[in-house]
Amino acid sequence: MRFSRACEWNVTSFMEDPFEPTNGTKNPGVALIADAARTAPGFTLVLKCHIVPQFVIEREIPGAGALSESELREVSLRSLQVLTKMGPQIQWLHSYVTEDKVYCVYLAPDEDTVREHARKVGIPADRVTAVRRMIDPANLK
Repeated sequence: MRFSRACEWNVTSFMEDPFEPTNGTKNPGVALIADAARTAPGFTLVLKCHIVPQFVIEREIPGAGALSESELREVSLRSLQVLTKMGPQIQWLHSYVTEDKVYCVYLAPDEDTVREHARKVGIPADRVTAVRRMIDPANLK
């Protein structure tokens, strides 16, 4: 399954330095965060990350390729409104419109969340498939 990282920043007080490596090596990204944290004594920025699966949704929409820009925009805005209400655990990355189908790529914790979004928007989710791998020509060199 293909995963993406979703991250959020929190500010918390600390007693010890959580950025000090235990194996004696330095991580440049973490060191930069630690340096920024030290500008405010007694506080540090804590980066929380979690892994989110990626899904491809196949939507059978006869005549999808003939929809006007206005019609596509209307459905897209309705989708975004529902996504906002559902929270950050589900994100729409992009879609491909073909003659009679639309293929959407989402980040979501599970298939049920993707299907709930489709139901609330009033659009089909005929097939929801977890992405296992991504390949492209750049990765083959």
